[in-house]
Amino acid sequence: MIKAARMFELFFGRFGDYHLTVSEAMKINLAEIAPAIGRKPIYVLYDRATPKFKQTTLETKEKLYQGISLEG
Repeated sequence: MIKAARMFELFFGRFGDYHLTVSEAMKINLAEIAPAIGRKPIYVLYDRATPKFKQTTLETKEKLYQGISLEG
């Protein structure tokens, strides 16, 4: 299944006008494994959390971990 998906993406990817990745490393890798895609513009859109996500306090983390039992 994975091989089929990869072949599908590489075949149809060359027909795209633009390509998006989530990191610079992924952009470089895409250009290396698919030269036909690498000749087209590849833009990096960094993935990040929305503003509604906040840093969790140490106290909240402790309460969460106390409620999780790692023993059978």
